[in-house]
Amino acid sequence: MAHALTGRYPYTGPTAFAVRGRILDPEVDPDLDGAPETLLPLLRALLSVDPDDRPALTGVRARLLELLAALDLTPGAARELVAERTHVPGTEVPDSVPVTPRTRARTTRRETTLHETVPQRAEVVAERLREEYARPIMAA
Repeated sequence: MAHALTGRYPYTGPTAFAVRGRILDPEVDPDLDGAPETLLPLLRALLSVDPDDRPALTGVRARLLELLAALDLTPGAARELVAERTHVPGTEVPDSVPVTPRTRARTTRRETTLHETVPQRAEVVAERLREEYARPIMAA
């Protein structure tokens, strides 16, 4: 939410390890410059180092709905404002993506022959096995 409101992350650093260190350091305040004053207490609570100090999702939702009502905004109108503020030109997703019909892969002659003639081939193999392994009956 902080990124959506300010256009940047509340904690930065040269490496992921450095960012993690800033997040976990209670002496380092998140960079919330540019966020609306009415949302600062909520943002600070959400970014609290101690998980027990962070509000539950139901509380966050209720507070956001109160703020929207005070501004005479619907959630949909607020969503559009956030989208406009965080929009990056050139990243639009079309409403519909053209679907190219997939053509069925052609089967090879061997695959077709194999599927069409499995019973006949099985009979040929069985006959060859009978001929090769059949033992003549010896007369006593």
